[in-house]
Formats: sequence, C-alpha cells, structure tokens
Amino acid sequence: MNGNDVSSPVRVIALGDCNTVTSNPLQGTLPDGLVAAFEAHGVSTSVCNLGGGMRTSREGLAVLREYAISADIAILNFGLVDAWVTTIPMVYVPCYPETFLRKRARKLVKFIKRRLRSPVIRKFVPRGPVVSETEFSHNVHAMIELLVRQNGCCRIFVWGTVPVTNDSKRNTGIDRYNTILRSVALESGALYVDPNEILLGVSPAERLIDGVHQSPETSRLLGQRIVGLYMLDQQRDCCREDAA
Repeated sequence: MNGNDVSSPVRVIALGDCNTVTSNPLQGTLPDGLVAAFEAHGVSTSVCNLGGGMRTSREGLAVLREYAISADIAILNFGLVDAWVTTIPMVYVPCYPETFLRKRARKLVKFIKRRLRSPVIRKFVPRGPVVSETEFSHNVHAMIELLVRQNGCCRIFVWGTVPVTNDSKRNTGIDRYNTILRSVALESGALYVDPNEILLGVSPAERLIDGVHQSPETSRLLGQRIVGLYMLDQQRDCCREDAA
C-alpha cells in the first residue's frame, strides 16, 4: 500500500518512549498494535522503531536527525518523561546516543537528586519538568518538519500519552503536554490521536499494566484508530486521482 502499489508493505517509522518500544512481554506498544491492525486488513508492514525507554523529545529529535528513513506513515509520541517533574531539571544526561560515561553520569545524577527530595531541601533547589513546555513544542515541531522533509507524502500521526493511574499531579503535566502535542500537530498538518477519546470505555486498570505502561488492549485500540484514519486517507487520495 505504498503509493498506488497495494502489494508493497506500508513503511512505518515510530518515534517515542517506553510505550513505543519495550522488552516487557506483558506490555503493549503502539507499533505492535499498528502492525496487528494492518494485518487485519491484509496489509503487510515494515517497521523502523526508533523509540527507546526513558526518552524525551530531545532524544527523539537527536535520533531522527541521525537516521533518514523512508516511510509512508510516522507515529510520534513524547511527553511521559518530558513532563516528569524533577529536581534541578537543567542538570540532565541524555539517553541517546548512549555511552558508558553517560550511563555512569546518569546514575550519579539520580543518586544526587534522590538526596534532594526532602521537603526542607526542596525549598532551596529549583524543580520543574525534565523538558520545558517551550522546548517540548520546539522539539516536536522540529521532528515533524524533518519527517516532512525526508518524506513529503508521509502521513504523520501524533498520539497523546495515556494518563497514569493514582497520580493526579503527574497527569496534570501529561495533560498540558498532550495539549501541546495537539496544537503542534494542528499547526504542522499532522493528525493528533487522542487516547482519552479512544479509551473512553476502557477502565484505568485495563489501560495500563502497571499504572504507567500501556496494556496490549490500549495499543490495539490506538493502532486500530490510526490504521482506520490512514486507510480512509488513502481512499480519498484514490478518489482524487480518479476524478482528475
């Protein structure tokens, strides 16, 4: 389904955090849900998964700048880690590209920050999201621009982060970053996929396997929605070509 060639696999590029790629067999990821939904329609896929655990939009932009991948469809999700409120957010060790020294430095930073969590010390040290809202918006804009530059006809789907369970403060941040995703998608011509709308009839316990990471059911439903939108888009293109 590459262009007008229905025999070619749909080329997918995936960018995101731990809900895009995982080593946990119990967890669901959107690429898995997407592939299953395409297979249900008899459409084969080839997936380039550039996601990674604990990644923010900073790492997403860095990895996309390094890899120029041809794709028919791109799925992009960040915000879960970007919105995380931490002590001294300006002290940050990127997870990509990963090196031995960065691993050691990250452990040291985590060790120090854990000791700055006491209510008394927090009064004297800055706290904030890992990636500011301004930088987050810039990073997502830049990723979409790169995808368009590399693949002019690529359909780009920006999907929101599923709210976590039993953490209202964290969900307030996730909601703000999802709002940014929606705005950037609208401004950039991408399609925003709202998980709250799709998962309306799914209980919080069924959405996530551990309160944070997506269940296979969540990934299945999100995948079905994106594939449905993509195939509808393809049908419209065919109609325009026939009319021409």
